[in-house]
Amino acid sequence: MSEAHPSAGELREFFRGSLPSDLTRRIVRHLLAGCDSCSRAAAEHWPPQPPRPEELDASFARSLAGLRREPGCSEAEAAAVSTLLAELDRHPPRRQLVLAGNSRRFRNWALTERVLEDAYEAGYDDPEAALAKAELGVALAAALADSHHPAAVVADLRARAHATRANALRIRSDLDGAARDLQRAGRWLAHGTGDPLEEAFVVLREAYLAMERRAFDRAIRFFDRGLRIYRLVGDDHWVGRTLIDKGTACGYSGAPEKAIELIELGLRKLDPARDPRMALAGKHNLALFRCENGDLERAMSLVQELLPLHAARREQISLVRLRWLEGKLAQAQERLAQAEEAFVEVRDQFIERRIGFDAALVSLDLAAVYLQQGRGSELRRLASESLTIFQSLEVHREALVSLALFKKAVEMEQVSLRWIAELAAYLEKARRDPRLRFEPPGSPVVGG
Repeated sequence: MSEAHPSAGELREFFRGSLPSDLTRRIVRHLLAGCDSCSRAAAEHWPPQPPRPEELDASFARSLAGLRREPGCSEAEAAAVSTLLAELDRHPPRRQLVLAGNSRRFRNWALTERVLEDAYEAGYDDPEAALAKAELGVALAAALADSHHPAAVVADLRARAHATRANALRIRSDLDGAARDLQRAGRWLAHGTGDPLEEAFVVLREAYLAMERRAFDRAIRFFDRGLRIYRLVGDDHWVGRTLIDKGTACGYSGAPEKAIELIELGLRKLDPARDPRMALAGKHNLALFRCENGDLERAMSLVQELLPLHAARREQISLVRLRWLEGKLAQAQERLAQAEEAFVEVRDQFIERRIGFDAALVSLDLAAVYLQQGRGSELRRLASESLTIFQSLEVHREALVSLALFKKAVEMEQVSLRWIAELAAYLEKARRDPRLRFEPPGSPVVGG
């Protein structure tokens, strides 16, 4: 590969997943650096080919069987959506809310649904934009109460809007605000049509909030409710999607074997052309739980399959997280030099993006590598640098205290692999609970 860019042939083989791992890693690093020309080349290889027309017709017929009739919006309303969106985009968010509440021109069902869909998509890459769009969606849905649409279907849409805003608040770590919006969504559902799909939409957001709070048993119960609804209406795609989510909750709760079983089943049912992002997320989580379950070869095979797919979607943060997983696999296989290389790259990327807790977690992975190799001076430097860096990032006080204790333990040569593992487990919980305090393990043994 040349100094600046991989060749066309190397890129082609990268997308096929047939390059040796060292060359694959070099191309991934090149894409992570933000090369526009190579990223554009990558985008040509995604999404996957859509199903044949007859397959699409059959899938649509199955999904349509359970759907309610949408409250009809006129062709004129649908045609006006792009114009209305462009007009709203010329104003700051607060002015948009005023227009949504006071101008009858914006009382448009199709516009409201489009804004809520945009809020959902923005949540993956831009949490601030997601919340602004969700706020606008709530205002537009409220204004529809004075429209010609039946009150019950408007109540359904208002429930969906509040659930969408709850999801945006969850992404921004406002979990109490998300819970309040989900309560509002539940109240609007009680005044709605009884459409099971609207209920499922709210139920899944309840599940995501429960997962964020690490209440995994509660999340699994919500996912089971969603599964019953999607099976009832015959939507296999959403059954698959919800199985993947449920499997992820099982994995985080400490049941990787159950997680693998559910995610594999979900991937078989999911239509990747309909939701390519979820297909990749499912495979990523499958690789993660295979790693945790000790199935390292199959986990590594999945990582090699996913690298070109994430590159093709030009989702750099997904590539960073996949590189992190690649480092964990290398560490588990005692390929410590490769693990170190991956962890350093990932740590730098998280620090650059100001993702404090993940930067701290991957720093602990790197610390474990240094400890395994007996590299005390590098370990002390890492602990000192990390504390200084994280003081400038969005890491709350109790978490900073835990990192200060880690620095002190390193300096006193009292840190151990168990110590690092318990600190990592604490940080995973503490990112959503600023009041949680860290209690260091007692009487650590160096290197133990």
